[in-house]
Amino acid sequence: MLMEVRETRKLLCTEALTPRELEVLGLVADGMSNREIARLLNVKKPTVGSHLRNIYQKLYCRTRAHAAVTALRLGIIN
Repeated sequence: MLMEVRETRKLLCTEALTPRELEVLGLVADGMSNREIARLLNVKKPTVGSHLRNIYQKLYCRTRAHAAVTALRLGIIN
């Protein structure tokens, strides 16, 4: 039962997150700052913040650490 719930949640999250949000989330999980992510992706720092706000909302998280742990636990990112 728990596995079914986890798989369902993983599917919903991966479909809800855009490819760019998944990319940002992976970089957050790698320990990169917003400034580093912005530089790497060639976007402005507020754009990274906007992606993170969307990620938090979609994953029901409040912090970058919580979002990274949730994504890792669900297998959304490696």
